[in-house]
Amino acid sequence: MTGARLWIQGQPLQLWAVVAGLSFALSLGLTTWLVVRMPADTFAQPVALDRPYTWLQRLRQLARNCAGLLLVILGLLLSLPGVPGQGLMTVLLGLLLLDIPGKRAWELRLLRMTAVRKAIDRLRVRFGKQPLIIPEHPPVF
Repeated sequence: MTGARLWIQGQPLQLWAVVAGLSFALSLGLTTWLVVRMPADTFAQPVALDRPYTWLQRLRQLARNCAGLLLVILGLLLSLPGVPGQGLMTVLLGLLLLDIPGKRAWELRLLRMTAVRKAIDRLRVRFGKQPLIIPEHPPVF
């Protein structure tokens, strides 16, 4: 056996602590970066369902959907008790990337949760951005 493999087998608690710390740091950094970059009126704008026409646009849409699905799954895992990280905000960011019908209603439902809304607004203000504008109902065309 290799030295690294022996170390991993002998250090389960320390390995879990390292993995938990890395997942927390990665989740916090990615979430902060994306929330701060988001325009304040993101949710006040109507959702345009652009259908891709070229193979490159379809590939880009597939990549975005895969990344969004991965973030939603990761956010659900981070929402479990005992797992460090920004669970609901990561789910929200995953939903932003997905191209599925009815996603705006789910996004607004998450944003109307007091804890999520306060955390996002606090982050945005800390980095000199305006708080998000959350409409009562999803905008329509």
